[in-house]
Amino acid sequence: MKKLLFQSGVLVLLLALMSTGHAVPKHIQVKCDQGDSIQDAVNSVDEDGAVIRVFGTCNEQVVIRKDRLRISGVNNPTILPSPGGTAFTVLGDHVEISDLNIIGGTSAVLVTQGSSATITNNRMLDYTGDGIFIAGSSSGSIQDNFLSSTIANRSAIFVVGAANALIDDNTIGASSASGILISAASSALVGCNNISVSTPLFAGIFVGQLAHLSLGACANTISNSDPVGSAIFCSKSSSIFAEAAQIITAGAINLHPDCEVFAIPGVTFPPP
Repeated sequence: MKKLLFQSGVLVLLLALMSTGHAVPKHIQVKCDQGDSIQDAVNSVDEDGAVIRVFGTCNEQVVIRKDRLRISGVNNPTILPSPGGTAFTVLGDHVEISDLNIIGGTSAVLVTQGSSATITNNRMLDYTGDGIFIAGSSSGSIQDNFLSSTIANRSAIFVVGAANALIDDNTIGASSASGILISAASSALVGCNNISVSTPLFAGIFVGQLAHLSLGACANTISNSDPVGSAIFCSKSSSIFAEAAQIITAGAINLHPDCEVFAIPGVTFPPP
């Protein structure tokens, strides 16, 4: 019965696409080991909604100016940007980046200039700047990723400049700065993440001035193994709203007196 319902749903979708004149999304294969380029594939797209499937090892930095573009890895491809480069710079709307191993570079993904992206199921390692950088009134959905770098004193996920993000079910390990840093009139909904850092200056989750953190109904597990480090730090003129108590395995919750804290009934935050 479920199969029949699924087949019926597909038929209805296809009929709807045909009746409205929308084509099935264009699919492009990029085989980097055979000399293909992700950037060439992005540049070749002349319509919204294309899907680029990536194979092999790609030594490049990609700038995306198209909307509704999906870049998805097949069989664990690896992206190796140059030491000073960003693997993916998103300057379009509704861009999706998934299933890639991104190693090195300054950042794995930068979303800026009012753009939006969904970043899912990637492994991001050894970046020298911020692993994922959401800035400039942009938005990001960051889910099911693994981020780890001890190379630089920067954050795994940085949301800044009137940006907003959903940060859900990620693993952030071996970070020497903040696991998640939210600052400068930005906001983030953060839940179900496993965050492990070791830093005296930052925190597992750091809320900078004029920023807002929402801790979702699924608790985060947070550890800052530095003896004077914070699991969560909230700065002056910022706020936190908690839907669940957090699982703090190391580090304190440190709140500036001018950090406003709200919690739903029955949730104690910060803990006594």
